[in-house]
Amino acid sequence: MMKKGIYKQLLEIAKTGVERAIETDEATATIWINQQLEALGVKLT
Repeated sequence: MMKKGIYKQLLEIAKTGVERAIETDEATATIWINQQLEALGVKLT
């Protein structure tokens, strides 16, 4: 089970990822999001 604080971090990653996709492009934002998730030790299934 994830710690409560990680949900806030995930929300911030998602919001920033959307901003990056708007400012740059979706591929760049996706790479950044994946890097952030990896740094947190989160794996999407």
